Amino acid sequence: MRVYLFVKNNCPLCAPAKMLYTDLDIKLPSEVLPVLFNVDEDPGALAEFQYHGFMSTPTIAIVNEDTDEVYRSWMGEKTPTANEIINAVEDIADWLRLTAPKSLHENHPQENSPKPPLF
Repeated sequence: MRVYLFVKNNCPLCAPAKMLYTDLDIKLPSEVLPVLFNVDEDPGALAEFQYHGFMSTPTIAIVNEDTDEVYRSWMGEKTPTANEIINAVEDIADWLRLTAPKSLHENHPQENSPKPPLF
């Protein structure tokens, strides 16, 4: 899972999102990577922004790194806190665990077998 933060240079609402990136880098579980995209400076960032259909900055999105599916996003609004994003990540991880297909191993668990990692 990734947390994408899309910002622009002269966006008056983007300063808190830029600061949030540093906070998330410290607080998120190591399996969840925050990625800061400046759509003014990086053509790849602009392409990613447009690919997801985002229309305003700042945009913060929780994205599946394998499928590019956006699980949750905040666009052009008050920047969420790091704790709000962490709670959303945890809720998504719980939902993914609940909806994941059961493997043969899970249907017949062995004693003391380790659980797979969350992400």
